[in-house]
Amino acid sequence: MNDKATKCPLCGEVFIEKTKICPNCFYKNPLGLRKALWTLIIILLPLTFAYLILQNNDVDSSISSNQSYVVQAKQKEEIKINPMTKLSGLSRKDIFAQRKKYVNSSLVFSHLKNYSPNEDVYRIEDDLAWISAYEIAKNGVKNNPNVGLGDSRHSISINNPELLLSFIVPQFNEGIDKNNFSTTSYFHPTKILWNKKERTIEAFFDITAFKKHHPKFQEVTMYPDETNARDFGYNWVYAPESMGLFFKDRQNNIERRLYRMQGYYHKGYSCGLKEGCNNYSPYQEDMVFTIIDTGYLKLKLWKNKPLSVLKNADMTYIMHFE
Repeated sequence: MNDKATKCPLCGEVFIEKTKICPNCFYKNPLGLRKALWTLIIILLPLTFAYLILQNNDVDSSISSNQSYVVQAKQKEEIKINPMTKLSGLSRKDIFAQRKKYVNSSLVFSHLKNYSPNEDVYRIEDDLAWISAYEIAKNGVKNNPNVGLGDSRHSISINNPELLLSFIVPQFNEGIDKNNFSTTSYFHPTKILWNKKERTIEAFFDITAFKKHHPKFQEVTMYPDETNARDFGYNWVYAPESMGLFFKDRQNNIERRLYRMQGYYHKGYSCGLKEGCNNYSPYQEDMVFTIIDTGYLKLKLWKNKPLSVLKNADMTYIMHFE
C-alpha cells in the first residue's frame, strides 16, 4: 500500500504524511485535538503532582514551626512576683527566715536543700534601718530622718530570688515630678518567666511607664543589684547581647569582658543616719548602664570562671525593657 504524500505548507516540498515532519524545513504536522489533549495531560500531570508535594511540605513545615513555637511557649513558666516588705528594725535571724521562705517556695531554687543565705552576700547586722523605696525615690536621703520608713528598696530582691539582677531604686536629686510620683519609679519587674530546659530567666521592666511619669528622665542610668545571683553562686557575668542601652564605662564593662561580680548587703552610712543602715555595696561601674529606649540585656552567668565567654552559661538571665 502506497504511503500518502502531503505538501508542506511552509516550503512546498512533498513528504510522506506518516513521517509527520518535512525533511526540508522540519515543519511538523500539528497534532489532532485528542492527541493534543493527551499530550497536555501527560506534561501537566507530573508538574501538578510535584506542586502538591511541595505544598504539602510547606504545610508540614508550617505545622512543625507552629508546634515548635507552642512547645517553646509551654516551656516558659510565669513566676509570681512577691511584693516589697519592710525590713527596718528586723534582726538578722528574722531576715534570714524571710529569705529562706521565699527561696523554699521558688519555682527555680526550691530544689536547694538546706539553703542558707550566703554569708559573703548577707553581711547584715541586727535591728538596723533599710532604705525605703518610697523615701529614696521621692525625698532622697539628705536630712531625711524617715529614710527607713516603709517598704525597703532591697526587699524586692530578697523576696524574689529569681531576680538574679534587679535595679536599686534610685535617688532622684532633681527633676522628679513629686506630684506625679508612682510605683513605676521603683523600676520593679512587671513579669518574670522561667524556662527550665534552657535554664533561662527573663525579667520584664516597664521603661515606657517610667518615662511617662518622669518625662525629664528619657535616659535612665541604673546600676543593678546582683546579690541574688551571687547568693546562688553565680559570680561571673558576661553580656553577649543588648539593645536600647549603653554602658557608662565604654571600655571596661560586662559587654566587653568577663567580670566577677562583688555585690553584697552590709552596714553602711549612705542612708544619712548616724547609726547606719543595711544597704548594698559596692558601686561597680562595669555594670552601670543607661537605658535610652525599649530593648533588652542578655547576661550569661557562671559559678566558676569559664575558660571563654563562648562557654555555655550555667544560667542565662535576660532583662527586657518594654
